[in-house]
Amino acid sequence: MYSKKLRKVITLIACIVMALGLLSACGGNEPNAEGKKAYITIECKTAAEMKSAGKLKASVAEVVPDDGIILPRTEITLKKGDTALEMLLRTTREREIHTSYQGDTSYGAAYVEAIGNLFEKDCGKKSGWMYKVDGKYPNYGSDKLKLKGGEEILWIYTCNNGKDIAAKLEE
Repeated sequence: MYSKKLRKVITLIACIVMALGLLSACGGNEPNAEGKKAYITIECKTAAEMKSAGKLKASVAEVVPDDGIILPRTEITLKKGDTALEMLLRTTREREIHTSYQGDTSYGAAYVEAIGNLFEKDCGKKSGWMYKVDGKYPNYGSDKLKLKGGEEILWIYTCNNGKDIAAKLEE
């Protein structure tokens, strides 16, 4: 029926199609976290300390919770391809917590400007949002961190370039 050469080509094509199907089913090299759980916490404890010491403008003090917890540890079901930033944005949107960020910045990564109406520089020129994953501060943007499931993500507000929250960036 078919020549030997044609059967080899058809077999090769079938093998390639099957291999591609297996790779996509396994997620290839990309994490496929869909349905897995991760955890998110959002806090601004050093801003709360400044509030209790009377060191914040009234407009800022009114958005800072007394205990510094904007969102207690919350379990999140991940979607395929989720990043730490996507997880934050979806979680805050669902819970109606104001969040503002800049997309691709001059540093080549997204930058979170505000969570819970607490903006960068609200507690001084060195204040802003950082994130921590499983106890470590990554040295890259949250839009670059693909989640696999099981991560503990902490969004934490610093009032002094990370010194007040013992932030040491990963190498």
